[in-house]
Amino acid sequence: MIVFVHGFGSSRTCWDTFVKLLQSDRAITERFDLDFFEYPTDWVTLKPTERIPGHKELAQKFHAFLASERMANREMTLVGHSQGGLIIHAYLNYMVEEGWGEQLEPIRQVITFATPHYGSNLFSGLRRLFSRFIDNPQERRLRTLDEDLSDVVRNVNNRIATTHQADGAHWPIPVYCFGGLSDNVVPKASAQGPFVRYTPLTGNHSTILAPANRDDDRYRELKGVLLDPVGHPHVFEIEHYDTTIVVGPVERRTFTVNLGEGRTREIETDNVCELNRTVRFANNNTCQQEFKMRYLAFNGSCFEAETSHDNAAAQLKSEYRAGEKIDFLFVPKLKAPTEQYSLGLTIYDGYGAGRTDVHFHLGPKSIGARAYYRTLTYTLDLSRYIASGMTVTPPRFYLHHQDPGDCAKCQSRRKHGTQILPHSEPRDGVWHWELRNIRQGVTDLFWDMGPSPG
Repeated sequence: MIVFVHGFGSSRTCWDTFVKLLQSDRAITERFDLDFFEYPTDWVTLKPTERIPGHKELAQKFHAFLASERMANREMTLVGHSQGGLIIHAYLNYMVEEGWGEQLEPIRQVITFATPHYGSNLFSGLRRLFSRFIDNPQERRLRTLDEDLSDVVRNVNNRIATTHQADGAHWPIPVYCFGGLSDNVVPKASAQGPFVRYTPLTGNHSTILAPANRDDDRYRELKGVLLDPVGHPHVFEIEHYDTTIVVGPVERRTFTVNLGEGRTREIETDNVCELNRTVRFANNNTCQQEFKMRYLAFNGSCFEAETSHDNAAAQLKSEYRAGEKIDFLFVPKLKAPTEQYSLGLTIYDGYGAGRTDVHFHLGPKSIGARAYYRTLTYTLDLSRYIASGMTVTPPRFYLHHQDPGDCAKCQSRRKHGTQILPHSEPRDGVWHWELRNIRQGVTDLFWDMGPSPG
């Protein structure tokens, strides 16, 4: 969902040119619905029974709008022009000030057009003279160095745009700003404010919303940010994370497992699992914290490990417990969407009789920072069991949207999440699942095997 918010003395019609182009663009319509937040905004009201609401009241009204039933379970991008961007910021500030930061999780990103983060000087003398006779709380917030506006923008930058915390008083959401190259109402410094991501566009304060066609820079830039959202410095933007599990029987015997650094371990088993996890980061990923790919062996099993990048060897050794635990740590390269980081494991005696399940944590406890997974894929291959004559029942795959960060707590609630059906028809004992736009959680995968019916 894209929610547009108009500016001071304006209305939803200011977005008409953009909306017509967006609604004719299949790449947009396949992914987004469009909606508008409208609010009373005038220079003056001549009705003695009416008044002009201030930003905090509008923030509360915007909160009610976004919390309405029609917005339930919708991911939202908020787009504001001029004062509309300040209304969005006032809403974000209101939420974290009230301790409701977690309720901001559906907000994917915030985009502003010509928003006066530091106010506007244009006609300031005339506006102040006018205000002596008729008070307008919205106009007051648009003045340069207005203290209330400064506090709101500062809080949004510190508690939203750059925060590393995610709680009632903070929530990480990326903010992207556009400004008009010939805008004399809101100059560059004010249009950008304290936010890092800024792009100048053709046009003045009003024509910045009037792209001529889809090739116009004003449309191309907005479309680009909608389809490839900007990154947050403390949230990994992950383009694709793939997990492939191949489990099969072997004739029971003793294997010599290479634990690295000249160490080995003897283990007897009748099953071997090949588990591979591969991650690619989005082009707009800006998070430069360490990403962690973890695996813990259970029930006496052990594994051999191989990683894609030798330059992580120092970290890998420090986090490696021979054959039992591995944390593959690395900082992803920026602007490298084709770069793949992978952890490959050969697991001995991990998934035989009595242990036919596996679960993975997606939240900050397992990866070191928050993450947004644009695409998650899982493949379970049990074809070797079928080839050996054993029966395999269809596996069950569950997603828990909240990550307790403790495997013991996961055990108590397993099979109580949202069941996800296979993405495609299974073939020859191979199942595939695909999830999109996941922020955190735990995935559980269960399967059952039995002897040949003969």
